[in-house]
Amino acid sequence: MLLGIIIGTLLPIVEPEILDLAFRPDQPLSGAGLPAILSVFLHAGFLHAFGNAAFLLLFGADVEHEVGGTRFVVLLGAAEVAGLVLDVVLVGGELPRVGASAALSGALVAYVLLFPWKEIEMPTSWLFPLALRGQFWVTLQVPWLLAIWLAHQFFGHYFGGGGIAYAAHLGGAAAGLPIALRWRARAA
Repeated sequence: MLLGIIIGTLLPIVEPEILDLAFRPDQPLSGAGLPAILSVFLHAGFLHAFGNAAFLLLFGADVEHEVGGTRFVVLLGAAEVAGLVLDVVLVGGELPRVGASAALSGALVAYVLLFPWKEIEMPTSWLFPLALRGQFWVTLQVPWLLAIWLAHQFFGHYFGGGGIAYAAHLGGAAAGLPIALRWRARAA
């Protein structure tokens, strides 16, 4: 998937018309599903791609190792579809949707449920980008990271904007929850 993210970020630079094939909420069933699949790999620039690649490496690698490649791909696919559906229902519009964020939101929830004891070190600027001028590192247990992330998604959906598909992130997370709960129950 990481290679797909890299190619999907570089491809619109070379061939800008490829973005015309991205998923559009006002035409959810066009192209026999190809726009939904293609949109997972297309990204709105290097920062968007870098963020998704970082989430994939930080959380996805451990989940894939724990459950296997096939199950991990099923998780990503289910989370992406759920994210697109929720985004169509709650937001709609005609702007194309690009990125793997909904799929990776499902992976994040799975990570938290499969590895709740783990801790993540991160700079405070990632948690509170506007609140602190200085930067220092904090350690959070992953359930707290998920709580902060979910609060950010809800806040962003209801009060934010900026072209970020918060509803898709929430839909992906919602799809990841029952899948990961089932994996965790089987492992116990």
